[in-house]
Amino acid sequence: MFGEERATWRKSCEVGGARAEVWLLPPPSRCVGLRIVGFLDLAFTKKVVTLIEAAMVAAPSDVKVVAFCDYQALTGADAAGRKLIQDAVKKNKERFELLHYLVSSKILALAVQVAGLWHGIPTKTWTSRALVELEFVRVGGK
Repeated sequence: MFGEERATWRKSCEVGGARAEVWLLPPPSRCVGLRIVGFLDLAFTKKVVTLIEAAMVAAPSDVKVVAFCDYQALTGADAAGRKLIQDAVKKNKERFELLHYLVSSKILALAVQVAGLWHGIPTKTWTSRALVELEFVRVGGK
C-alpha cells in the first residue's frame, strides 16, 4: 500500500511492540509514506519524529511532498506523544503540499481534521483503504 514496494528510501523503528515505517518513492513522485502501528507514547513518538525528520531530509528539497499516513493500526496516543508529533509536522509545514491519513473510524478522522486546522497543512482523512489507495495511484502513479 502507498507504494512501499517501489520505495527507494526506507527507515523504520520499533519500541515495545509499537512500530513505524517511513518511505519515499523515486522521483518524479512527490509521495512519502508513513505507517504507525501500536500506541504513541512519548518514547515511541520521539523515534517516529526522528523518522519524519529523516524523510524530510531525504526528500528532494525543491518539491512539496504529499504524505500518505496509514494510522489504521494506531491504537492511541498519550497527550505528550500527540503534541510531539503534531509539532514535528508543523515544523515541516512548508515541505508538505497535502497530508492524507487512513484512520480506523470517523471519530478519529474528525480528530485528525481538527489537528489539521491547527498545523495549517491541507489534510484529507479516509476510513476506506480502497479509496485512499485510489487517491495514492492518482497522485503517486501506478
